[in-house]
Amino acid sequence: SRCLRCGKGFSVDFVRDAVFADQIAKCDKCNSVVKPDIVFFGESLPLNFYKFAYRDFKKCDLVIVMGTSLAVEPFASLPKRVAAHVPRLLINMEEVGTSELDVGEPLPDYSTGFLFNHPDNYRDVKLLGKCDEGVRKLCELLGWTDELDALIKNGSSTIDDHPSSSTSTPLSSSSSSS
Repeated sequence: SRCLRCGKGFSVDFVRDAVFADQIAKCDKCNSVVKPDIVFFGESLPLNFYKFAYRDFKKCDLVIVMGTSLAVEPFASLPKRVAAHVPRLLINMEEVGTSELDVGEPLPDYSTGFLFNHPDNYRDVKLLGKCDEGVRKLCELLGWTDELDALIKNGSSTIDDHPSSSTSTPLSSSSSSS
């Protein structure tokens, strides 16, 4: 969460507490509105999304798509941005993002929607069900169950607390100063 005027960072708890108190989260530095670091429906995506999506997807060696309808652009087309050899895993309640490619047609040399049922499919895998259960199954297959359990046990930690985080301003609550 960030102040819309000065950019000061705030914890998720700070914004949540304000919302549950039926208040607007305000910055303790400049008194402007504090907004979660998410994009609300109808808002424009940050420029970095467009800047990095093309570059990053060219380097991608695995795509995992979870918990989505893949109905809203530009996210609906993201699984198609990777090279045609890159494996793609869908963990979802239902099959989404499938290609219109007919079963008899040969696979193209470019990336398409998921081809789960195509006889020549070599890279698309679906794991239908709840995301939590799908992630646990994936971690079991990879031998990462202990790591997953540790993450769940320490669930109060956020990604912003991780040393490799690229957050430019430290997170703080309204009672701390910077």
